[in-house]
Amino acid sequence: MKRFGFNLLLGVLILSASLNAQESNPLCANPLMGYNSYDSYGNGLNEETAKKLIDIMAGKYLRFGYKYFVIDAGWYSNNHVDKNGLPEPSKVYFPGGIKALADYAHSKGLKFGLWNIRGVLRLAIKQNCIIKGTNIPIKDIVDTLSICTWDKSSYGVDMSKDGSFAYYKSRIDQLASWGVDFIKYDDITGFPKEINAVSKAVENCRRPSVLSLSPGDDTKLQFLPFYENCNMLRTTPDVWDNQFSLENGFKAMKIYQGRGISNFWPDLDMIALGPLQVNQRTRRQSKFDENQAYTFLTQRAIFASPLIIGGDMLTMDDFTYTLLTNKEMIDCDQNGVSGVLTYDKDSLEIYVAVNKDDPGKGWLAVFNRNSLAEAITVKKSDFGFNYNNRELHILMKNYRLHDIWNKKDYYLMDSLKLFIPRNGVFFADYSEL
Repeated sequence: MKRFGFNLLLGVLILSASLNAQESNPLCANPLMGYNSYDSYGNGLNEETAKKLIDIMAGKYLRFGYKYFVIDAGWYSNNHVDKNGLPEPSKVYFPGGIKALADYAHSKGLKFGLWNIRGVLRLAIKQNCIIKGTNIPIKDIVDTLSICTWDKSSYGVDMSKDGSFAYYKSRIDQLASWGVDFIKYDDITGFPKEINAVSKAVENCRRPSVLSLSPGDDTKLQFLPFYENCNMLRTTPDVWDNQFSLENGFKAMKIYQGRGISNFWPDLDMIALGPLQVNQRTRRQSKFDENQAYTFLTQRAIFASPLIIGGDMLTMDDFTYTLLTNKEMIDCDQNGVSGVLTYDKDSLEIYVAVNKDDPGKGWLAVFNRNSLAEAITVKKSDFGFNYNNRELHILMKNYRLHDIWNKKDYYLMDSLKLFIPRNGVFFADYSEL
């Protein structure tokens, strides 16, 4: 069992809010909101479909804050590189090129992003490519023992070799020339020297870009100083529509609670709700039931994780669209204060995030991680509203709780009785009366 007094909780949360206010870089002042193509299209998104997705994102999602349109893996071919060993857009999937597509997204008021993977394509070595702006062969900087476990097309880079930073700079400059605003770098969270090279290349690039690190199953707190030079950090393995992914979310929340600050947001991965893998044999509607869906989105909102739609926007169902565009959920997420665990006992976990503009308000989430529905009683102290004897006058304060998913109001005096379904959540905003 874990409990935290209000003074400690409030201090942590106000510190986060203060750091938010001090950050002047506007790129990622709040948790980023957008769409990533992988959950719905895998490696098979094409230019025509991408434009349709951009159109519907601009028409139905942009007004709620979803601004970044990101194409994941599959935009380039492993069988073609330019003379400097840099990947080029697939002429089959993107015959018009990436720059034209980025320009199209920009014309609709959106930002545009691309996936990349750590290291050098093996084809660049085979073709004796030279690092741009140098006379150094790419083969001289590779580490042939550093290979991604799930993508064998690349070798890692030995950052002690001359030309290694120049290579990463050339990749970032290439993306900038296409108008890319968001760079997702994969297979990199376990390689701090390469993280440092990429983040420095982005920092020195003429086009400001958000930098997102992945995969999350290899993150280590010892590398946090390197991660914090980036904007987003995957903290989980790949997330899909299953209970295992929900459990991984809870693990990450405990490890990274309170660490989200302006311009650096621990990320619980894409939102695996709605139509998934729509261009594959495994095409399906998300297997999460309604309670799991509520829990899944509440995790992200109370944690201040980036909100990245994974389901297909072209065929999105009404229920999921309503969840994704719920203003109160988005307000909690965009408050930009990473919630803190205030209670942890008997499969019950409570997280609280203070409103950064008004400490008398905030949001709370009571998660029932049991496989059975439960009628529970929670006390004011379980939420961190726990004061010492020198502040007895505050014990007289009561709270209004507004249930965000079920649209009901409750009043917290000393305790509150709740019925929470299995794997469900009570998610509410609160305010002092």
